[in-house]
Amino acid sequence: MGLNPAKAKQKSLWLIRHSEAKDASSNSLDIERVLTPKGLRDSLNMRAWLKKLAQKPGWFWASTATRTVHTAQLIMENTEAELVINPSLYLATAETILDILRSSPEDISCVAVVAHNPGISNLVNGFSSTEKINYLPPSGIAYLQLDCEWSELTTSNQYDVNLTFPNSSQSVPE
Repeated sequence: MGLNPAKAKQKSLWLIRHSEAKDASSNSLDIERVLTPKGLRDSLNMRAWLKKLAQKPGWFWASTATRTVHTAQLIMENTEAELVINPSLYLATAETILDILRSSPEDISCVAVVAHNPGISNLVNGFSSTEKINYLPPSGIAYLQLDCEWSELTTSNQYDVNLTFPNSSQSVPE
């Protein structure tokens, strides 16, 4: 009984926009913005939603921004997932996010990235075989089932993208 090569490459990807953050004050930097009370609640709601899923991310990428790190930490709490903070994800373009995702460990079948707009929304649209979105809202998650290794990831392959938002019914993807 051998492995089915198609199944061996099956990967899941979660593209997550950080939760709502406070506006930058005149004496603070954008990278230091913290989550609002609504952002905290939304992160906890998304964690509860993700706990219902059969496959959970084993690897979380996040930018160095306080709001992305905190969002990732809240969502992945009480999991075995590893948090990898990458400075290149701060305000990254879709292509930069894609490059970073390509460096994900091949033995991890489910990866999440917590990043910023417009890059994260542009990447969602780049992957989508269906309707495009204007933007991924704070705490929004796009879920994709991939049929390639991380190192082979490209937007030239189109996928069904499942979206969930903090105020949606949050149905669990198949």
